[in-house]
Amino acid sequence: AVAMNEIGEGVDYVRNSSLLRNASFALFFVVITYYMLSYSVHTIYTDVYKDEDKLAAFFGVLVIVTNASAMTMQLLLSNRIINRFGVRRSNYIYPTTTVISFALLLVNPSFYAALFASFNREAIMPSIYSPTRQMFFNVLPERMKGRARAISVALVMPVALFICGVLIIVLKQLEGLEPVALAGVICALLFLYYSWKMGKDYVVTLIASMREKLYLPKSRDVIYRDSGKDVI
Repeated sequence: AVAMNEIGEGVDYVRNSSLLRNASFALFFVVITYYMLSYSVHTIYTDVYKDEDKLAAFFGVLVIVTNASAMTMQLLLSNRIINRFGVRRSNYIYPTTTVISFALLLVNPSFYAALFASFNREAIMPSIYSPTRQMFFNVLPERMKGRARAISVALVMPVALFICGVLIIVLKQLEGLEPVALAGVICALLFLYYSWKMGKDYVVTLIASMREKLYLPKSRDVIYRDSGKDVI
């Protein structure tokens, strides 16, 4: 009952919060693009490595390299990138590289395109996208953070996984990876679009949350408009 109340309150807040609504749509397309990339790259790898032992050895090396890259980026680059470009612009990096990944797979579904897609999925996503998304959640009112995550886990992700599974089942009936890659490009562009909309809502939501803790006079309505560096 408590969990259902949390989800219900989260749904009500999604209706009223433009940031959370766009973040939910962005998460929806994150899930779809993540597993469509996974399906695409693993299809290419199994075509390249016919021998099961060679395939297993390759996956072992790939996991080591991508995890080491993700850890290195988290330790040395992530904070510098976010500090240099800001939370909003950093949030566009992974959607952009995801569009590029699917575009490469669409134009030339080669082994090297699959490697780039794997690096994007296993290194760029955890080191850049995950921390910036967390920062977006941090500007939500304290009472809504748990409810927002409940919506993500209990509603958005299951629906996205179901639709992703149906898409892959349908598209794999067609010959080649091009149909999957084309659908991936479309979903990645929608992911980028909703990430951009999240950026537009970020400052407004941040100011609204700060008003609960600080005195920010409503008469200065300029602070409620997304004016970039001037507002900050």
